Amino acid sequence: MITAALHASDRLVAKISTAVGEFAAAELFELDGAASMKAWLRIHGGLTNRDAARVSKTAKRLRTCDHVRS
Repeated sequence: MITAALHASDRLVAKISTAVGEFAAAELFELDGAASMKAWLRIHGGLTNRDAARVSKTAKRLRTCDHVRS
């Protein structure tokens, strides 16, 4: 049961990272008045500065890795 939950969590994180990457690439965070994707995640996602930076950085890295995208 734990391994299934961990796999489900990994899939969810991948989907979130993909969505964040697309949102950031389109600079849609600016529509809400945020200066960056990191700021948007803090304001609208309720993330800490550290977590927002991690999510934003992961999303950016995934967008630059052709072999990971599907």
